[in-house]
Amino acid sequence: MSRTLYQSTSGPLFAEFLNGTFASVKKRVDAIAKKWATRYRQDGSFPEASELAVDPGSTILTNDLSDLVRSQTLWRTYFVRALGSGISQALQWKDHERVSSVFEKSVIGTAWGSLDFALGHVAPNSRENVANRLESLIRFWPELDTLQYRDRDAAVDVSLSQIVSRHFDLLLQQWSGSVRAETPEAILSAVSELRKASRTELDQAVRDIMFRLAGADPRVKNRGALTDRSFFDDLWSRTLTDKEQEGLTGFHVGDLKRALYILDEQSTTSPSL
Repeated sequence: MSRTLYQSTSGPLFAEFLNGTFASVKKRVDAIAKKWATRYRQDGSFPEASELAVDPGSTILTNDLSDLVRSQTLWRTYFVRALGSGISQALQWKDHERVSSVFEKSVIGTAWGSLDFALGHVAPNSRENVANRLESLIRFWPELDTLQYRDRDAAVDVSLSQIVSRHFDLLLQQWSGSVRAETPEAILSAVSELRKASRTELDQAVRDIMFRLAGADPRVKNRGALTDRSFFDDLWSRTLTDKEQEGLTGFHVGDLKRALYILDEQSTTSPSL
């Protein structure tokens, strides 16, 4: 596939409410969340947001940890997650999973929605959700690639390729093969392989990565037990529900570590095999 397909000189369209100081964006998002919750109560859908073109070269704040100068007018895409939470809060968290799913489907077809749902790792990070998010992100790659991104490391602005490869390093290492992991082609290749894998293959890959993390993560307390492979595999199967296991098939390191710490706690009350 030609690389020119992933190049653009124009910036993307972002929701207008995402631009401003921290205080102004938060105020708008809080108000919009209530309006969108009212719309959802009426017909189970969400309205379209007014959009503005983002100037190429603009810096996009993708994580609240990167938002150190809150009085500065910037694009703050991490507030997409805040909007989703605000809607659920306004609906008193009733039918939260369905509301979140409908919200994601309503905004993932936009540049700003696809970007934040990919980088926000909103649970559940199942194979299907992560594949859909990355495929959506790729559709907007040319425009998004004209911007710079400031993530958790607030001291450094990075390119789209860099931020995506950092967020999906485990998935790309596991499924992209020999293609350079930071390219759009590599992402599509990884997603294709991820979709083709059987559930057994996915679970095996998840266990392999978690087992390696168990031997390397300094927060693991019961390292002796969790580095016994047969004990680890049995504990994984007995402790995590099928839904929890499915939520790991997107290979998000945060999810894998949280699951590992659950196993770590459980291992202290489980007899060795």
